[in-house]
Amino acid sequence: MLGLLSRRPPGRRFRTGRSSVTAGVVALAIACLAAGLCGCSWSENHDAEIKAAEAGYGPLYEHYAAMAIADMAVEPGALEIGARIFAATCARCHGAGGRGTIGIPDLTDQDWLFAGTPEGIEATILSGRIAMMPALAASIGGEEGIAAMVAYVRSLGGHDADPGAVEQGRARFASVCAVCHGADAKGNKVLGAPDLTDDIWLFAGTPEFIADGLRSGRSSQMPGHAGLLGERQVHLVAAYVYSLSLLRSDRAARDAGNRPGG
Repeated sequence: MLGLLSRRPPGRRFRTGRSSVTAGVVALAIACLAAGLCGCSWSENHDAEIKAAEAGYGPLYEHYAAMAIADMAVEPGALEIGARIFAATCARCHGAGGRGTIGIPDLTDQDWLFAGTPEGIEATILSGRIAMMPALAASIGGEEGIAAMVAYVRSLGGHDADPGAVEQGRARFASVCAVCHGADAKGNKVLGAPDLTDDIWLFAGTPEFIADGLRSGRSSQMPGHAGLLGERQVHLVAAYVYSLSLLRSDRAARDAGNRPGG
């Protein structure tokens, strides 16, 4: 996706309705930002380049700031800029394609710990998020309780488990875990408590990983980027991130339609 978005010919102009800004100036602006994030030293020449870039791409950012995120998510110019900012600031954790890794969310699916609406994504990037699950071994009956809870949670995702252990886990879940994950185990986006019924896991869903999480707890934190990027750049990144999940959803729908009998 990033490769496709960056293949715009150098010097081609984005039409903003109020002014035209070359893609080369935008590329320079993002390159300068990336250099700063990598710890490169600033020279007087760099400062001059940044000032020149701001004079050029400022009107473009202002133009996109007035657009809805959902509209920018299908607008090539906005997506190119958002992709470049993402590559400079977000890819180090979420990966170049936004697929994440263990403990880092996949941004290309429809499974969101917090709100996955355009506004929710923007709020997450601006202010950051903190999610935490405490160690629960003592609360659910030690290793025996952990084994029962693992069986129950795995069964929620459609995995086979011992029926007796599942029932024991169900009772422990209702008294300890439902306060965050909900009685139906569908999660709570206000708290960042994940849905345990969809078999999508931030830290992997093997019995060993689930048991380890119950013993030791889990914590995740994403820093806020308002101070680093500013609201206008965050607005563009939010549109790009939102577009990633839209693309995967569209592909899945097309694949389903192409199946025999679909």
